[in-house]
Amino acid sequence: MKTWFFAMTMMSSVAAGAATSQVTALGNNPKWEALLGEMIFKGDRTETQNGYYMTLTHQVALPAPAEGHHVEYISTVGYYDHTGIYQPMRVEAVSETWRIDRNGNWDIDQWLFVISIAGDVVRGQHVHLVETRTGSIVEYDYLRTTEEEQLQQWKGISDNWYLWTGISP
Repeated sequence: MKTWFFAMTMMSSVAAGAATSQVTALGNNPKWEALLGEMIFKGDRTETQNGYYMTLTHQVALPAPAEGHHVEYISTVGYYDHTGIYQPMRVEAVSETWRIDRNGNWDIDQWLFVISIAGDVVRGQHVHLVETRTGSIVEYDYLRTTEEEQLQQWKGISDNWYLWTGISP
């Protein structure tokens, strides 16, 4: 969970300039609108300096003999207006696979995305990091990706969220 907060805080600071200030018409994407609703109404709420996160989480263990897990987080990031209504500004997603390396540390392959409220990729990053069992990050490397690779990765992640939340294809 510590790595998730670190990743989301990094993405929020990077994305602050790209965020929209209010919800606008989303166009004709009912699946995306349904996923936004799932995040807003069923997500776990976390207050940060960058706004309120409404987060859905999906985690599975890696198949044997691997030791580790794969976890996905998707969140709306927004604020409460003067009437108390939550206003999402953007979506952030983290997809990460955690494995134990030969030194007993967590070896983490992580994809980070900032998505506009309309569902468009604003920014994607692929990161490799190593974290000790006590939570200290000892290695953090940005991996080069093309826009096509980022869009392909995001499509897989969003398709999985539609499946996991029961939103019909």
